[in-house]
Amino acid sequence: MGGISGTPDVPPPLILVLYTPQAIDDEEKKFHFVQIHKPPPLTPLYMGSRYIVSGSEKLEIMPEVSCPDVCPSPGVRDTLGLLHFVDRYREQLVARVTPVDPVLDKLHGHVLSEEQYEGVRAEATKPSQVRKLFSFSRSWDWACKDRLYQALKETHPHLIMELWEMWGSGEDPGGLLTSSAAV
Repeated sequence: MGGISGTPDVPPPLILVLYTPQAIDDEEKKFHFVQIHKPPPLTPLYMGSRYIVSGSEKLEIMPEVSCPDVCPSPGVRDTLGLLHFVDRYREQLVARVTPVDPVLDKLHGHVLSEEQYEGVRAEATKPSQVRKLFSFSRSWDWACKDRLYQALKETHPHLIMELWEMWGSGEDPGGLLTSSAAV
């Protein structure tokens, strides 16, 4: 007994607040947080272990970018350390990139010569055009593949986001994870 009205001291009630995913997203937006999609770890991280995290010295943080546009850098090799994004998702891109002309226009004069540009456009079907484009990409360096990725991202943003989400969720479209391990 000891309260003001002579009642026993009772601790204040415990208030449990559960946040919905939408409430969490709203709270994060209020503080201008940015969601960054990244691949899942291939090996477990153990408590008490030490890890070294490294990256490029040319890190650029772009807070004005909205969440749906944030993707891991295409220049960074995939989790297996082998393939560029455009190489990793070649099969999906060949099957699903239409129209092709806007992509070619963005690459023309930068990555593609006039002869290569016309050669791709001369192909009869959209998939064969993308296959022809990828036949040139075998000899490209990472900067050229980054230009192709950027052109695809600008002309087919929904497809690129879908491929990143499939990668982040652990899905393996068309056996790409197993095929990249064999390279």
